[in-house]
Amino acid sequence: MAAPITHIVLAKKVFRKHFNSKNRAEFFVGTSLPDIRYFDNLDRDKTHSSNLRLEDIKQESSFMAGFKFHSLVDEVHNKFFPLKDNPLFREPIEITAISLKFFEDDLFYGCLSDWEGISIFFDSLLEEELKYNDRSDILAWHQSLKKYFLQAPSFESRRDFLRTSDFSDERAKEIENFVEQMKKMPQIKELAQEFYNNFEDLI
Repeated sequence: MAAPITHIVLAKKVFRKHFNSKNRAEFFVGTSLPDIRYFDNLDRDKTHSSNLRLEDIKQESSFMAGFKFHSLVDEVHNKFFPLKDNPLFREPIEITAISLKFFEDDLFYGCLSDWEGISIFFDSLLEEELKYNDRSDILAWHQSLKKYFLQAPSFESRRDFLRTSDFSDERAKEIENFVEQMKKMPQIKELAQEFYNNFEDLI
C-alpha cells in the first residue's frame, strides 16, 4: 500500500491519460479518503476493495473513480513489493511496511510542485464522502492531509501525521529509524523508482 503523498503523485501521473474527463479535485479527494480508516480505526473492508479493473473504475463518478483507484494502487503496490523473506527489508514487517510508505513519500514529494493547489481541494467536504464517515471526522482528516501536503517530508511531518492515527511518538521514532536506514540503501530507492517509472504498465 502507499501513503498520502504517493497516492496523489501516482494519481497525477495517470490522470490526464485515464481520467481526463473527471473532476480533478473530486478525483484527488476520492483517492485520499480510503486511508481515513487509520484515523478512525475502521475496518479496511469499509474503505477498500479488491480485484478492481482500471476500465471499470473509469466508469465511476469523479469521486468514486478516485476512491477505487486508491485500492487499485494499493493492490499493485503490494504485488510489486514482497516484503516477507526479502533481505532488503527488516523485521518487524509491520514497521517496515509503514516505513516504506513514508520513504516513498519522501522520495516522490518533489515530483509535484503545486502542493498548495492540491491542498485547496481539501478545503471543503464532498457529499459522497459522508457515506464513509461523519462530517467532523472527514473535515479533521482533510486538515491533517493539508498540513502533511504543505511541507516537505521530515521526521516532524511524519510524526505529526502519525499522531492523527494514534501512533505514539515512540513508534514514530522507530519508523523514522527504519526510514533513515532505507535512505542509505540504494537498492530500495531503485526499487521504488522502478515502481514509479513503470506504474502505468502495472495498472
